[in-house]
Amino acid sequence: MPRIILPNLRGDEKEITLSDKKILNYLKNVLRCKEGEMLHLLDGKGLVISCSVKEILKNSIILDVIDKIQSSETEPRCRLMLIQPLLKGEKMDLVIQKTTELGVKEIFPVVTERTVPRHSRRLAHWRKVAEEATRQSGRTVVPSIHEIWELRECIEKLPLDEHAQ
Repeated sequence: MPRIILPNLRGDEKEITLSDKKILNYLKNVLRCKEGEMLHLLDGKGLVISCSVKEILKNSIILDVIDKIQSSETEPRCRLMLIQPLLKGEKMDLVIQKTTELGVKEIFPVVTERTVPRHSRRLAHWRKVAEEATRQSGRTVVPSIHEIWELRECIEKLPLDEHAQ
């Protein structure tokens, strides 16, 4: 069943209208969704809404909400955090993708002594990679990818208490 991540999903709607051009293109042209098909909407924080495609219009898709689930079944019970030095090229994308699939909840990109910090503008891209990996792996929570820090700063500020939020 197709899974779409909508961070601003409220969960109290009975009908949802999708009008984002990228999502419309994905549903109409990539998945070739038809009226009556089912899909899951996720808020990236654990809420899953099962929907049925009610109507496909030129600039929107209208969905009927079938069921709402606050899912934690696909999430690990422990809070996994990754402190990851910046990597060259597409290697950082691969690390984010695979650790998201494994259940990491937070990723802290850091600059170490031998890091060449060229990736400071890649945060939005890494967050998209994590979102896509969440969608494809069946998770319901998108991991947080924090701002880039120096390693020493990250270790000092990292909450070590397992109950800390």
